Amino acid sequence: QGTVVYKGSLHGRGVAVKRVLLEFVEIAETEMDLLIRSDGHPAIVRYFDRARDGAFVYLALELCVCTLADFIEHQAHARAHTHTHTHTH
Repeated sequence: QGTVVYKGSLHGRGVAVKRVLLEFVEIAETEMDLLIRSDGHPAIVRYFDRARDGAFVYLALELCVCTLADFIEHQAHARAHTHTHTHTH
């Protein structure tokens, strides 16, 4: 809803560019504040920068190695494998 994520670069670094409609800017600012306060936590993406252009706010975030869907699928597969392995002995 009002958000699209692109792959981009910032100062030669690969980043995720989250484009947010201005009508959702309060949500984006809350997200930025939380990310800044959590900077350095190994389980939370890093926030690098933001820009504003017409109807959008753009957030430059740490680029992850996989999508959320890929991560969830991997976790489900790992749990299923662990569950099967535990019950076959």
